Amino acid sequence: MMRTVFMMESSGRLYFDGGLADQPCWAVEAFEIYQSERARLAGEKNG
Repeated sequence: MMRTVFMMESSGRLYFDGGLADQPCWAVEAFEIYQSERARLAGEKNG
C-alpha cells in the first residue's frame, strides 16, 4: 500500500484513471495519512 502511495506522489498521477473522486476510498485515505505524517515529521525537524 505504501509503495502505491509513494508512486502516486513521485509520479504526480493517481493510481486509477480519473480524478480524485474516482479513486477508491482506501487509496484516498492512504494518501491523506501519508501526507499528514510527512507534514508532522517535517514539523518535528523544524521545531
